[in-house]
Amino acid sequence: MSEHRLELECLNGPWDGHRIEITEESVDWRCTAPGPLAFPWDTELDDPQARLSWKDGVWVLEHLGHRHGTYCVNAEGLKDETRFPLEPGMILKASYIWLKVVTAE
Repeated sequence: MSEHRLELECLNGPWDGHRIEITEESVDWRCTAPGPLAFPWDTELDDPQARLSWKDGVWVLEHLGHRHGTYCVNAEGLKDETRFPLEPGMILKASYIWLKVVTAE
């Protein structure tokens, strides 16, 4: 088990309000199982859509270049980059799924 922890809160869909804790070094955001970030009701997600990893002392989200982007909604609007660090309070979006970063340590 990793000493690093990423906690996300689902902001919509069947898991609205559900919190997901990730302690693995890397996890894929995807449509099909297995995995803590598998959302089978969102068939527009790619498989995998994005990867969340602990790299160089921070959690990062890496968009894997599929048909739907993976975005961060922040004060400046939509951040559409292929890789960016995660911070508490960020809102992430891919296809129909919205996630809020609660903890990134």
